[in-house]
Amino acid sequence: MSDTSTATEETITVEVRVESPSACSRRLVVTVPAEEVDRRFELAFSNLQRDAVLPGFRRGKVPRAILERRVSGDLARDTRDRLLSEALSAAIRQEKIKVLGDPELPENMTPPELRRGEAYTFEVEVEVMPEFELPAFDGLSIQKPVGAVGDEAVERELERQQRWFGNPERISGPFETFDRMIGEVKVFRDDATEPFFTADDALATVPGDEDGGRGQFLGVLVEGLAGMLRGRKVGDDLVIETVGPEGHELPEVRGAKLRMEYRIRDAERIHAASDADVAAAIGLPSAEDLRPQLRVALEDRMAAEQRGVMREQVAEHLVKAVTMDLPEKISARQATAMIERHRAELLGRGLDPERLETELARFRESSASRSRDQLKLSLILARVAEDLGVSVSEAEVNSRIARMARQRGQRPEQFRTELARANRIGSLAMEMREQKALDRIIDKAQVAEVSLESWNEAAKARKRS
Repeated sequence: MSDTSTATEETITVEVRVESPSACSRRLVVTVPAEEVDRRFELAFSNLQRDAVLPGFRRGKVPRAILERRVSGDLARDTRDRLLSEALSAAIRQEKIKVLGDPELPENMTPPELRRGEAYTFEVEVEVMPEFELPAFDGLSIQKPVGAVGDEAVERELERQQRWFGNPERISGPFETFDRMIGEVKVFRDDATEPFFTADDALATVPGDEDGGRGQFLGVLVEGLAGMLRGRKVGDDLVIETVGPEGHELPEVRGAKLRMEYRIRDAERIHAASDADVAAAIGLPSAEDLRPQLRVALEDRMAAEQRGVMREQVAEHLVKAVTMDLPEKISARQATAMIERHRAELLGRGLDPERLETELARFRESSASRSRDQLKLSLILARVAEDLGVSVSEAEVNSRIARMARQRGQRPEQFRTELARANRIGSLAMEMREQKALDRIIDKAQVAEVSLESWNEAAKARKRS
């Protein structure tokens, strides 16, 4: 426990008492002196009086007594809210507390009233970075799977591109593989009679055979989705049932029995584009250049996945080697951040939107222990990046965005605008910083090459065990 009284900024002075209810939380008792409270009241009232307009008075000439009677309650609440936020930030900086996420007051907190002439005291509990020791990185043994892009892989990629750039035709059914439909959906949790989520434009796609009939709907993987959708037609009603994954970013979805009532309103079938149309869409001069270009793109993707596999091995080592206390609450915000970082990593691999959402649905199926491991890894990599001086510049982020835009056939400025609107540029920068931290460790490791076939067989064996 510590007790200090220090001015952290020219505008605010706070007294802070810090308690440690657990290894990963701190309870702050923050006091703002009475003279600071009075100064804030005077500042707020002066700003208000300068712009106040009431009938019968010119702007800025409303008598103070009249104005105070009119706005005293609102003025006190607004001043209190600003003071709370600033005092909390000042206390955290003053005590050098490494808060997880942005410091903020709990949603259910009822702050005390702010009164002139009285010191203002409030309490708040924050989650903090746990203390832990990093392992030695030198000499870590990892494997690097190597292989070649075969003709069959190029043809599969070409089929995907032909569908992606194909021409849609409105259909009424019966639906076949890869047909897409849109409709209204109501989602019920457990045995509830009222939906907790509704949407007017829920998209569904009949999964292909390579997915074993599984497909994502509303961001959740559904077993047997192909059988539920194949043969249906516009106007049909169907019920899709599944269980919410434990790794979902929404707490109300985790582990819940989900019943999704879906009414199909419209549908389309994609007629595959010709080789020449695909080549033109991605800026190639002729269809003859298409397969060589796809092979290069697949080789780039394989290299990215190869690097990803190496990073996963380092990440697994770090999670096992580091012992730490984790925050008691893995909040929805933290789970969402994990999803967004994985989204950024998938974007970096150049996945098209439909495949990306399917991969995210698979990621959401992670167990609760996987979610805790992801949180633990994120905390470890933050320390690694800090210790090794790893940072990501704006130029590096812009370069990554430009590369991802090219992979998706979009202009960089258009793609950047999409990311900014979805508030995903920060997640992308964080993902890049974590990758750079992992790469620093890989540079110190002992790397042994293995064939892609043997690596995949070993991966299957690990899944079975």
